[in-house]
Amino acid sequence: MRTARSPGCRNDAPEETTGRLGSPIAPLGRSRWVPAYCGLVIALTLAGCGATARSSSGGSARSSGVRPSQPDRPCQSSQLDLALGEPLSEPTGQHSLLLKLTSTSGSRCFLRGYPSIAFYDRNGSALPFAYTHAGDQVVTAQPPTQVNLAPGATAYVAINKYRCDGADMDLASVVSLAPPGDPRPLRLTLGRYPILAYCGHGDPGSRVTVSPVAGSFQETLALH
Repeated sequence: MRTARSPGCRNDAPEETTGRLGSPIAPLGRSRWVPAYCGLVIALTLAGCGATARSSSGGSARSSGVRPSQPDRPCQSSQLDLALGEPLSEPTGQHSLLLKLTSTSGSRCFLRGYPSIAFYDRNGSALPFAYTHAGDQVVTAQPPTQVNLAPGATAYVAINKYRCDGADMDLASVVSLAPPGDPRPLRLTLGRYPILAYCGHGDPGSRVTVSPVAGSFQETLALH
């Protein structure tokens, strides 16, 4: 009757093996070979189990991390600070403006959609620009996405218009911005640049393109 072989430890040592160069190697005694072989298998098995346990534990720890909850309230104008962003690189004939909205709230809030924009001249009169969300050479035509703002975080809005091919009829000195869902506007005095001139009714230069609120200034642009 043949003795069944254990899948883990061999109980029948070979009678003779041959080394790499063909020289005979004396067989090991069964009483010494089997315990050593089994000991090695057990040690490797335990080591593998230990590594598996450590890996599983680490993965569980990472997967059990709690993500910050999504804010459930939109940002109000009273929770935001409006400021000028960095100058944008404009194609020829385009006049662009980047605006920053920084959260001054002590809690998280969100912005989603298009802000309400208006421009005023130095006398405080509203300039009758036509506003569009269709995108152009500078401003993205992508739809809005939700921007979650932690305290101190910043969102961006890009504005662009074409130059006046004729005479400038009036110049914008102040911009007002009301965040999506809040009719109360924030106001900001503009500097000498960019020149945002009103060109007259029906002139292509009197149409202003406005981006959705975005989490980075690159996302407000047509080519990002």
